[in-house]
Amino acid sequence: MSSSIKAFIKILLLFLLLPSSICQLSLDALKPNLPIKDGDILVSSTQIFALGALEILSTAMLEFGITKFQSKPLSGLRTETTQSMIPMECYRSMVMEALSYMERTQIGLNRRSGLEWHLTSWKSKDDPGTGSCTYGIDPMGFPQFFLRKGREALWRTGPWIGDKLNALPVMTATFYNASFVNNEDEISLVFAIAKDSLITRVVIDESGILQVFVWNDQWIKFYSHPTEWCDYYGQCGPNTNCDSEKDYKLACTCLPGFESKSPSLSVGESGCIRKAGASTCQNGEGFVKVARVKIPDSSTAYVNMSMSLEECKQNCLMDCSCTAYTSADDRGGGIGCVTWHGDLMDMRTFSDIGQDLYVRVDVTSLGLLT
Repeated sequence: MSSSIKAFIKILLLFLLLPSSICQLSLDALKPNLPIKDGDILVSSTQIFALGALEILSTAMLEFGITKFQSKPLSGLRTETTQSMIPMECYRSMVMEALSYMERTQIGLNRRSGLEWHLTSWKSKDDPGTGSCTYGIDPMGFPQFFLRKGREALWRTGPWIGDKLNALPVMTATFYNASFVNNEDEISLVFAIAKDSLITRVVIDESGILQVFVWNDQWIKFYSHPTEWCDYYGQCGPNTNCDSEKDYKLACTCLPGFESKSPSLSVGESGCIRKAGASTCQNGEGFVKVARVKIPDSSTAYVNMSMSLEECKQNCLMDCSCTAYTSADDRGGGIGCVTWHGDLMDMRTFSDIGQDLYVRVDVTSLGLLT
């Protein structure tokens, strides 16, 4: 067993056996001028969870752990008689439960300090070291949220569009209380479960699957992503739309005004290009609505919050490089303007969520499609 795992076990055993004499800080948040030392614990405002530090003499470093405060272990927790230790998978559940339930839950970036808040996977099921999979914000263009393995994009939730994320099915007011901040100081998404009595945990496993669990006498998986093949980033290539309700071989279709680069278009192939001979620059072109979609990767998109949706259309029409547009805020018929200038990447269709995207087409395609 590695020294890091042994240290982690010691920390959690410390919390499971918290004596009444242990020092408890009276605050529920750390501040720059407030040190936390060996033996101290920090208790959440709900008095449910505790965080503490334990000095590891072999490394002269402090290790941190989180668990339930003054409560019994989770149902099913038992000791192994051969090692007198709690199984590592139980530790994993306890820590992930606590980490994901904190009220101040935040993903984002402090623009001034460069501090980033994101979720990170373990190295493996048995090693709590920092893994290669992360879920965090991409602040470029029209900010959005990515699940990545190393630098590879696995899944994208889309940007914040006023009251929810563009492509996260469960991001509703009935389940989450969420707010989005985007100013000169920071860009972040703060969210919490709408019901105070509901305990959840969020886990990114070592393979790159983000999972949300709800506690009801046992952990029940509420949802996970990515799951469908259309969830995975860029499955069909550029200028395409993916529909999971169709047969796998027919799931990928070219966007209006585009045609396949290859004789057949299927998942994992090279995508679509403008139809041969099509002219979309001051030649009677227009836009076709593609309904209920995860809008394209917006890392290079342009945003103008002062425009109406109609002004956005006219602005895009006058710029020959503009390939598509939509509203930046989907409430009230659409507020603000987002425009794309180049290939449209990582789109998919939903049956009941998503957003309308307006794709630029030549005059011939416009006549055929309207």
